[in-house]
Amino acid sequence: MLLKIVTFNIHHGEGIDRIVDLERIARVIEESDADIVALNEVDNRYSKRSNDIDQLEWLSKRLKTNHAVFGPAIVSGTHRDFDTTVRQFGNALLTRFPIVCKHNHIFKAPAAIENRALLEAQLDMDGHPLKCYVTHLSLSPLLQRKQARFIRNKIMNDGGPVLVMGDFNVKPGSKVWSILTQQLTDVSWNAAPSLTYPSFRPKMQLDYIFVSRHFQIVSSGVISDRYEASDHLPLQAAVVLSDPSLLPD
Repeated sequence: MLLKIVTFNIHHGEGIDRIVDLERIARVIEESDADIVALNEVDNRYSKRSNDIDQLEWLSKRLKTNHAVFGPAIVSGTHRDFDTTVRQFGNALLTRFPIVCKHNHIFKAPAAIENRALLEAQLDMDGHPLKCYVTHLSLSPLLQRKQARFIRNKIMNDGGPVLVMGDFNVKPGSKVWSILTQQLTDVSWNAAPSLTYPSFRPKMQLDYIFVSRHFQIVSSGVISDRYEASDHLPLQAAVVLSDPSLLPD
């Protein structure tokens, strides 16, 4: 089975022209024809900067995607996961596959540092389980390493196919990258440089798609056609199951 994957930090829909325009984000996703889309910096009725709307709901309707889940990193007034009645900001997942179960892990940080989170979702991939993780790591190197170890330990318990996607705020070959690649493969590692930030004249890769041993990487690269849509460029990959017999029943 061929899977098309995209990870995209959408900067709450604000482009490099400082205009919030979710239609540009939707077009990027639509044109990618992706089966699985990981999103970072998504607002859920967060503030006036994004017109107090549920951005994932808007994108789901625009893209006619029934399977979507949001995982807050910042929650105003409550810490209840998946509560859509409060101001939230975090990660999201859009997919063509049914979402069987979901869990959101909030990475608590000191008062002066922004909380981060890991969104975990199990998908039904044509009768087989596929575990997806979406995250946006801290800017603090110490917290980044702690968060990366948490993710590594989580996936060690997953026997089936795993995807880990998002904005990791590190460069390829870094300590955090090394922690994650103990269990996973970076789809971009043996390809041409996948520079994702800043979107206009990108200088570094901050966004990644990591896959488990179940997958063979067909291709990877950045999507630069609509660079003005966000301050990051989306990263895309195509993968196939290298050995279907490895799938759990």
